This record gives sequence, structure tokens and C-alpha cells, in this order.
Amino acid sequence: MKTNEKPADKQGTKQKSKRLGQVLAEAVDTIGVIIQNLIKGFEDKPLPHETVEVLGYDDAIRWFLRNKKEAKGAKKGVMVKQVNAKGTLTIYSVFLDREDKQVLRETGEPFCRAVQAAKLDDELAELFADGDFVEIGG
Repeated sequence: MKTNEKPADKQGTKQKSKRLGQVLAEAVDTIGVIIQNLIKGFEDKPLPHETVEVLGYDDAIRWFLRNKKEAKGAKKGVMVKQVNAKGTLTIYSVFLDREDKQVLRETGEPFCRAVQAAKLDDELAELFADGDFVEIGG
């Protein structure tokens, strides 16, 4: 009887792992779509860029903290990293609502920030170590 239980347990574990893998794949796909939509939105209506030599963690996070109250309906923030062919980084900081849509200013403009930098400080670089998308809060 125990020999019959082990394959069932292994099969159950395989099914759970498969379901977890599907959930993770869907989450990655969703994040990818959010990033594509954010960047597409910026391409459709280019933002003025701030330019700095080094963008630091403190400066990046302070922007969210300073602007949270004014960003009505914001449930979280995201930062998206884009690197151009010359190696220049652009970090887009955006507020999202509970449906992961961009929060707009009263003027209808996206409530966001774009910063071009030659590099990131160590702490901010560590946040982006696993990819080009970082969620703040939420």
C-alpha cells in the first residue's frame, strides 16, 4: 500500500509544482505587459528627462514619498529601467492605481518621472539586479 501512496504523492507534488509554475509564468507575463505599456506610453508622449551622472536609491525613493499625496488613487509605484544603445540608463518612475493603470495628474499627464543617468548607485543597482522592473509599496 505504501508503494502506491508514494507515486500518488509524487504526482500530487508534480501537479502542485506545475500549477505554481503556471501562476509564476502568468505573473511574469503580466509584469511584462505592464512594462511594455508604460514604455509605450512614454514613447507616445515623450517626457522631459532629468539628467544626472549617478542616480541614487535615496533620490529615487524620495520622489515617490514626496509625490504620493498628490498622486490621487496611487496604490503603488514602479520603476522601470531602460538602457539605450550607448549604455545610457533611463529610469522611469510611475504611480499605478489598484488596476495597475498609470495615475494621471489633474492635467491628464502621466504622474511620472524620467531620469537619464550614466549609472546607478550600488543600492539602486542592487534593486534592479533581477531585472528591469521594481515595485515600490503596494
